[in-house]
Amino acid sequence: MRVTTGSARGRVLKSVPGDTTRPITDIVKQAVFNILQDDVQGSSWLDLFAGTGAVGIEALSRGAADATLIDNAPEAIDTIKDNPGQHPPDRAGPGRAPGRLPLPARRATRI
Repeated sequence: MRVTTGSARGRVLKSVPGDTTRPITDIVKQAVFNILQDDVQGSSWLDLFAGTGAVGIEALSRGAADATLIDNAPEAIDTIKDNPGQHPPDRAGPGRAPGRLPLPARRATRI
C-alpha cells in the first residue's frame, strides 16, 4: 500500500498486522480521489474505521488542511501513529512535532 499522488507520492505505508483489517486498495483509493479531486485542497477529513490511515494520509498528501483518523482496534491505532512518521517534515506546522502529519489517532467509543 502506498500514497498515490501529492507531496508524499510513492511512500509505502505500513499495514495493520493480522487479518482483522482489510485496507483500501490503491485503485479504489485513486478512484475516490479522482472523483473528489477538486474538493480536496484545504478541506478537512474524517476517516472512521481508518485502519492503516491510508485515506487520511492520501488526503493530506493532496493538500487537505487536516485529517482525523478514528479506529477501534489497538493494532490499527498503532499503525496509524507509525505511518505519518514516514513522511517529510515539510507538512509539520505550529504545535506539531517535526516530521509528523496532523493525524490524531483516537480510540472509538462504543455506544
